[in-house]
Amino acid sequence: MNFLKALCLKLVILLTMFNIIPASSYNGDILVKGNARIPKETIITYSGITDTANVTLNQIEAAIKNLYATSFFSDVKVEKKGTIIVITVEENPLIRKIAFEGNKAISDDSLKKVTKLQPKSVYLLSGIHSDSMAIENIYNKQGYYTVFVEPKIVKLPENKVDLVYEIKQGQKAKIKRINFVGNENFNTEELKEHILSKEYAFYRFFSSADMYDPDKLHIDQELLKRFYQFNGYFDFEIKNTTAELTPARDGFIITFLIEEGRKYKVQDFTTVTNVKGLPKERLIEKISLTKDATLNLQDIEASEEAMIKYLGANGYAFSEVTHDVIKNSETGYAIVRFIIQEGMKFYINKININNNNRTMDKVVRRKMKIEEGDYYSNTLIERSKMEIINLGYFSSVDFKNKRTNFLDKVDIDIDVKEASTGLMNFLIGYNDQTGFMGSVSVTENNFLGKGQTVELVLSKSSQAAQAIFSFTESGFLNQPIDAGFDIYGGKITDQYSKYYNQEISGGLRMQYELLHGLYHGLRYNLKRFDISESGNSKSLTVQDFSGVAYNSSIGQTFSWNTLDSRIRPTKGLRFTLMQDLAGLGGDTYYIKHQIIADMFFPLYKKNIVLNLSARAASIRGLGSNRVRLMDNLHLEQDYLRGFEPDGISPRNRKTGNSIGGKNYCSGTAEIVFPLGLPEEIGLNGVAFIDAASMFDYDLNPSVTSAKVDQSSNIRSAYGVGVVWRSPFGKIKLNYGIPINKEKFDNTQRVTLSIGGIF
Repeated sequence: MNFLKALCLKLVILLTMFNIIPASSYNGDILVKGNARIPKETIITYSGITDTANVTLNQIEAAIKNLYATSFFSDVKVEKKGTIIVITVEENPLIRKIAFEGNKAISDDSLKKVTKLQPKSVYLLSGIHSDSMAIENIYNKQGYYTVFVEPKIVKLPENKVDLVYEIKQGQKAKIKRINFVGNENFNTEELKEHILSKEYAFYRFFSSADMYDPDKLHIDQELLKRFYQFNGYFDFEIKNTTAELTPARDGFIITFLIEEGRKYKVQDFTTVTNVKGLPKERLIEKISLTKDATLNLQDIEASEEAMIKYLGANGYAFSEVTHDVIKNSETGYAIVRFIIQEGMKFYINKININNNNRTMDKVVRRKMKIEEGDYYSNTLIERSKMEIINLGYFSSVDFKNKRTNFLDKVDIDIDVKEASTGLMNFLIGYNDQTGFMGSVSVTENNFLGKGQTVELVLSKSSQAAQAIFSFTESGFLNQPIDAGFDIYGGKITDQYSKYYNQEISGGLRMQYELLHGLYHGLRYNLKRFDISESGNSKSLTVQDFSGVAYNSSIGQTFSWNTLDSRIRPTKGLRFTLMQDLAGLGGDTYYIKHQIIADMFFPLYKKNIVLNLSARAASIRGLGSNRVRLMDNLHLEQDYLRGFEPDGISPRNRKTGNSIGGKNYCSGTAEIVFPLGLPEEIGLNGVAFIDAASMFDYDLNPSVTSAKVDQSSNIRSAYGVGVVWRSPFGKIKLNYGIPINKEKFDNTQRVTLSIGGIF
């Protein structure tokens, strides 16, 4: 037996010497070496060598290329030794595991979706390179342009490896600057207000507005076009848009090259139709254009929508309404033709909303102007798209039509890309009424993906501490109604009327569009006051009433706004009427009216703007009830510069404290002009004339010793100032010189306020 074992061992050694153990394989005249996983027959087949006796040098080179092309091998040698072809290979290792390190911004699962190499696949240098590039690309799309991906290999026994991608994310690339070239009628700051992309600012750490996103730029281009067409520039064109990465790769410079063209007015408008029996005169009534007025795309779209509703209600459901604008560049006038055509009867089968991982379908659907089962309308589709974009929840919105198995039906795919909807704002400031103050607010505009707005505001100043919680449901009861509630708690010291008020209140509210551009709001409020003395002097307000009071009131607001900008208006009108009735329970009974009107006129381009504003308010007790001093009206300092807050209020002759009034009116003429500094600094000069009057009061008859000075005469002041829209908010410094005043009025020539949400 020992003899047989020794013989077998010698045979093994002998076979090893002749290369015929599994380390190599022999197949006729072809010898294969180095293969462990891949069969020799497979290697020979891939080599393409069939005739070993007459093999040429070119065939050997082709065999090497063929074997490399399989991606199975990291090294290949093919040699001819006499009559034998020797193929020596080194197999690529197998990947046992793939891991990612340092990927804080993007999850492992998301990275695995973009990489092609997988566990148990063959390790390839080319594959690692392409996967590294894919990882960098997905980071680039998230705004990380300084990302560095370093693949590392951990060698294991049995020709296996672990693959680890070490990722250094770096910082997100922000939008460093936004430039507009070719804008003559609107300054850069105005145009920035009308696009989604924003320049980097340190306070935007909860927002993605300053993140570079190519998809968002496409929306910006559409928003710019609409803005110009809302203002009559129907020749407007975006020649080019560039996004240049800074040398440090930490930010982008966005440049819009635009051509504004000429501004047009409405010469005439008409309707053209091929629909039989359609009453044109009724359609003309639906057009909201005005001859000689500025041509406005918003008015055109409103006219189309009114026509579509009329057609649908009168049996013309499959008619399409479009328009074209016939422009005369020499006269600056245009004719608008509304074209009504009987379209093909296509119905909408399904509306599919994709990629809304957070936002619920219903939030998007309630902004649709068209529903499943309705006939297909390009006009309503475009309207729906803009409504969804205006939600502000998505950085891109794309509508795609998809064929179905029905000839007369189509599906609509709505592909969205969600954006950040959470904001944290800070406010720091000072004014002569509240002193130094600080505030922080947290807002989520798409709470739980339901399209709801939740806001918490906490503020503290030397005269007040306040907390406000607000909730708003957009699309209440699936109707175009905004509804919500507010909860307030605060402690305020009125340093001019010298009383202390601790208040807790709650309110319900709703708002809807009553007519085109006209909004109506309803509200109910319940407040609990606790009035007490503040300071050493006996406040007339506290003598009139002290202790706890309840105010239960309902109110309504009508508002109409045609301003071209909410933040820096240069033209248009803003009108607000507010009415409140107190006495639905509680122990306070009055009716209050307030009117506010603002008009803006550009005097020179849009750099010099005239603002005319007027305000009036009145409060009256119901029946035999008087108006308590704590419910009196108060005039803010901005409405009459050159005077203290409530500087013209009826006043306690003994203490000099203001008590407010039952009536006031004010008017302002103000011109805002540039100071010759670069626009991005945001510093402008102001010249103003203010005028106001405040008078009348009711007083508890038991307060017999009170002597009050009051006058209904108009007080006025003129002056100059500067306004700086700084990173810390709006800073206003005014110097007002009183023109008309009463002896008991309190004046204050220099006023300073610092503050604004940023």
